[in-house]
Amino acid sequence: MGVSGLLSPILIRNSHSFDELSIDNYKIVLEKISKNSLSIPIQNNEKKHAAILMRYIFNETKEELGLYVNRFSGVYSSHPEYLENLKNCLDRKITVNLLLDSEPNLDSEAYNLIANYIQDSGRGKIGIATDNSRSKIGILFKESKPLHFAVSDSKRYRIEIDPVSKAAYAHFNDNEMAENLKECLNEALVYSHPI
Repeated sequence: MGVSGLLSPILIRNSHSFDELSIDNYKIVLEKISKNSLSIPIQNNEKKHAAILMRYIFNETKEELGLYVNRFSGVYSSHPEYLENLKNCLDRKITVNLLLDSEPNLDSEAYNLIANYIQDSGRGKIGIATDNSRSKIGILFKESKPLHFAVSDSKRYRIEIDPVSKAAYAHFNDNEMAENLKECLNEALVYSHPI
């Protein structure tokens, strides 16, 4: 896969953290990075910024969205901006591949949107990770526990560095890593328990 050491300390240290900005300024900076397809890695250290960052993943997805999440616990997936942008993304008739680490939160609006969309459209898959699934993803990150992530159209992604704080590393213009994430997710889904 050619991305060993993806989340090395040097790479994270060279990413840009905009968390100290106000929410409005954070949106402006991300809009400029996204609109101009700048090749700038972004470090996201705050829960409140996660839904905003995902906006740019969802809004630019044209064909395929891949998600590896815990279970849609609602820490930021219940945020109105997250849900609105997810709905808009699904309205574009994309393919969605979703891998859950554990049984889904059936009260989650985000999970239900995706599950109903896949059931109605036939565009995508949902699975619950097995040890084999996790090992396929773990190979990419060289971590004992695979990191959750979102990947869009082999170009954009958000990788969660810390599942508690929701700190993440994101990029809006990294075709190689996005393609690797997509391939890894698709392979992991083969070994998952389908829902």
